[in-house]
Amino acid sequence: MTRLGLLMMLGLMVGGVGGCGEDIKVWVVKHPNGQVMEEYQYYHHPETNQRIKDGWYNSYYENGEYWEVGTYKDNKRDGKWGFFTEDGKETRGIWRDGKKWSGEFWINVKTDDGWTETEDEIRDEWGEVGVFRGLVTYDEGEWNGFLVLYYENGNKRREGLWRRGGQGKWVEYYDSGGVEWEGNNVDGKREGKWVEYYEGGKRRVEREGNYVDGKLEGKVVLYYESGGVEKEGNFVDGKQEGKLVWYDEEGNIIDGDIYQDGVCVEMCDDTPYGSAADVEKYVAQIAPYVQQISQLQSQYETALAAQQGDSNDRRGTGRNLANKAEEVGPELRTLQTTFDTVEPPAALAPFHRDIRKLIALRLSAYDKIIDGWADEKAGGDRHKAIYGDVERAQDEANQLILALNAQMQKIQTAL
Repeated sequence: MTRLGLLMMLGLMVGGVGGCGEDIKVWVVKHPNGQVMEEYQYYHHPETNQRIKDGWYNSYYENGEYWEVGTYKDNKRDGKWGFFTEDGKETRGIWRDGKKWSGEFWINVKTDDGWTETEDEIRDEWGEVGVFRGLVTYDEGEWNGFLVLYYENGNKRREGLWRRGGQGKWVEYYDSGGVEWEGNNVDGKREGKWVEYYEGGKRRVEREGNYVDGKLEGKVVLYYESGGVEKEGNFVDGKQEGKLVWYDEEGNIIDGDIYQDGVCVEMCDDTPYGSAADVEKYVAQIAPYVQQISQLQSQYETALAAQQGDSNDRRGTGRNLANKAEEVGPELRTLQTTFDTVEPPAALAPFHRDIRKLIALRLSAYDKIIDGWADEKAGGDRHKAIYGDVERAQDEANQLILALNAQMQKIQTAL
């Protein structure tokens, strides 16, 4: 049943004549608790008999507080509008002929291909990957001014000044609330100093460099999470130039390459993880395993997502997840056996062990969900604790994936 199917709707006729000579009436929609959800003036189209919004419009939260206040003209938003958050904060904007024209508006922004406004209805539910709620300033029908996007947990995702294509300082945040990177834009391109940070409570710099017209220019430094320099080099017009130096966490030089016009020309065979040939061979060997691990987990999570529409159906969740775990578990166990035959370069042994640990965590979670469902089906009392163990194992695996992705990025950079 759709959400609107739960609402009470009724039309109330009042006196008045619209601009088209039609009688103006008032339509009221109520929340399930009986509070008014929205009310607005309308007339019936003389040919189609369709209800056409025309005149004042109000919408409300379930507690009776205002949500939106504005006016329609021939079924299009037009004129001054006010928008209120659930905690009472107000923003104001002007619509013109059904389009946002000036002022501040709450919108949904999709990040698949740049940053673009998507489904514009303010009541849309969150949850789709890559879509964020944002507060955007419009001027003459375009984004032009302060913009801030939010994660679903309420923390900021990104904020900055959008001046006809992205001007001024921009700050990007982790969903935990810490700054991920910050810098300045001119004409939509990076300009000046940009700094990236590790995730965590403290601002630990991960990388910093200077940009000119969107291209790296000058010294670029990458840091270990502990604070020491990991590598440093020079860029000219966006291309590596001169000596690139690698350090261990004690500050000792462990590698160095010479670049000309973005191409390594001297001392290019080695990486901090061993010879480039050996590292490339290892990365190629593990790539199919990494892909299959991801695919199997995606199948498992599909079963989880299928149940999230009804969070009260815990038995359904346990049953479907157990069935899917029984399906993907044997495949992952076979993958684990063959993965053990891959020999990593010595410097990448810890990375290799972490991949194997990820496989073990996934298998442990699958085994536990099967055990938990068997107990729940039999009417036992252990399944709640078992399901809690499953969630903790999955959380640990997800954190490990973040660390593995960061390490893989460093390996690819070294190559």
